[in-house]
Amino acid sequence: MRLSAEPGPHSYLRRWESGAVTLKAGRWLPLEDGVEVYFRAGDFTYATGDYWLIPARTVTGDVEWPRDAEQRPMLIEPAGPAVSYAPLAWVTGPGEATDLRLIFDPLAPQPVEAAAPKRKPRRKATEA
Repeated sequence: MRLSAEPGPHSYLRRWESGAVTLKAGRWLPLEDGVEVYFRAGDFTYATGDYWLIPARTVTGDVEWPRDAEQRPMLIEPAGPAVSYAPLAWVTGPGEATDLRLIFDPLAPQPVEAAAPKRKPRRKATEA
């Protein structure tokens, strides 16, 4: 999503333990107990899934955040999302493909089917 001086109707900040909060780029947004967040306004694009890790310490009453020489909080890039891609197949024509998946054996031992307890079939609600 793109935030500007006038954010659109779908610009939200989601806190871990609460619902969505409407974002206002270029302004400090209070969260709780004096903790505030700031999203830069102007020509900067935020993407769905962007996140920042903000360790807050109750002992000091502060957050661990990078600061500049004048001790002002710095604007930093999002920590993610980390995106990974893996090829699944090479399609060479209609109905023709080479499987590129890397198949490996399970890491944990698998139970033997015969050792698994047999379940009784469920009765329908109409049966008495």
